[in-house]
Amino acid sequence: MAPGGTAAIVGMRQLILARLREHPEIKPFESDLKHLLSSWFNRGFLQFEQIDWRTPAVILEKLIAYEAVHAIQGWDDLRRRVADDRRCFGFFHPALPDEPLIFVEVALTRGLAGEIHTLIETPPPDQADAKADTAIFYSISNCQTGLAGISFGNFLIKQVADAV
Repeated sequence: MAPGGTAAIVGMRQLILARLREHPEIKPFESDLKHLLSSWFNRGFLQFEQIDWRTPAVILEKLIAYEAVHAIQGWDDLRRRVADDRRCFGFFHPALPDEPLIFVEVALTRGLAGEIHTLIETPPPDQADAKADTAIFYSISNCQTGLAGISFGNFLIKQVADAV
């Protein structure tokens, strides 16, 4: 309940996970933290949000930093990934404002793309040609190392599929 307390505990678990291999004796403490964080970050507390170019810059900057599958090469690349023919959704938690927990990127296309690089690099279609019939989920990234092993992806993908 202390200001910044949840972020401090997530950060503590991140440090413990990084040291677990050299110090296996701290595994019970790590397990307790994981159990605690699993209850604090259960689906009932997660906030589902669409991320677009109007999202605050502090969050957009974090997408650039946290993208783990297909690196975002700066603001122009990010702007492309949240264009009208794309969707980006994430889970947030009230105790960590402006911190995405996980996000997924989706391309709305006509048919399947042959290669991921063409999907990512293709300019947006003219509005007249924008009749998408396929949603391609091409990237999902967990953002908080301290929440490793706490499942968000399954819930996020199901909610995005429903929203798209």
